[in-house]
Amino acid sequence: MKNEIKRGVFNKYFICICIFGIIIVALHSYNKVAEYIQIRKNLEKFAENGQNPYSPISSAFTMWIGWDDESKYSRLFFIIFPLIAVLPYCWSYCSDYKNGYTNIAIEKLGKFKYHKSKYIAVFISSGLVISIPLIVDFLIILLFIPATVPDSVYDIYYGIFSNNFMAGMFYSTPFMYIIIFILLNFVYCGLFGCIGYAASTLIKNKIISVLSPNIIVLTTEFIKNIALEKNSIQSNNFSPFTFLFPAKSINTNWFIIVTEIVLLFVCTFWVSTLRLREKSNLNLRYFYEK
Repeated sequence: MKNEIKRGVFNKYFICICIFGIIIVALHSYNKVAEYIQIRKNLEKFAENGQNPYSPISSAFTMWIGWDDESKYSRLFFIIFPLIAVLPYCWSYCSDYKNGYTNIAIEKLGKFKYHKSKYIAVFISSGLVISIPLIVDFLIILLFIPATVPDSVYDIYYGIFSNNFMAGMFYSTPFMYIIIFILLNFVYCGLFGCIGYAASTLIKNKIISVLSPNIIVLTTEFIKNIALEKNSIQSNNFSPFTFLFPAKSINTNWFIIVTEIVLLFVCTFWVSTLRLREKSNLNLRYFYEK
């Protein structure tokens, strides 16, 4: 397992995709810092007694990439995050079948142990490739923009009201609020990577394996949009495509989030691991498409 995790994190696919994500967040951070400097200059012109009552509106908690739904870089990052999550290890996993590594590992460890180790490695590497850029963006923002604790008086500007998802935590412990969202992105993107991995155990086609999480996420988003159009009252948001983006997660809840995590884990783990063990116990031949 340690070897698989090491191969999952220290490989060219993971490093390249992680650098790509860091470049996106670096560009976002640069633009937001420049925007904040301009905002401060404008506020100083209208300050009374050296202070402006609108100063708390702009802070590190409201200008990091997770809260910025207006920047083209933040939109790009959260649109392609299912693809970014699945690329690092799923692509290399498919390549392992061509160079014979998979067959050798299965002969030594057995199918169940090998695929269980691979599943954990895929989950960790896919989660890290998303959470690392998010952490980098927030740390860069903290270097230049003060972490002013949000004030509920300005809720109309934040867009976070008392009935919104984790609203109390946003106004009381905003650091924990951001940590939880980064952890949610880590877990979900880890599971997205496992979706691609599970697909690759069924069909040895890189394109299908890589696109499978995007297809599922976009289908969920499409169903959500249809449901919102038919209902005059906005329903709870069940699409990971939007509720993993803090600025758009106002209509979700923990029941939806945890339920989806459990369903994704059970389905992907069974397809990629338990199903193979059942076939091995029945002495059935396991076919791989070339």
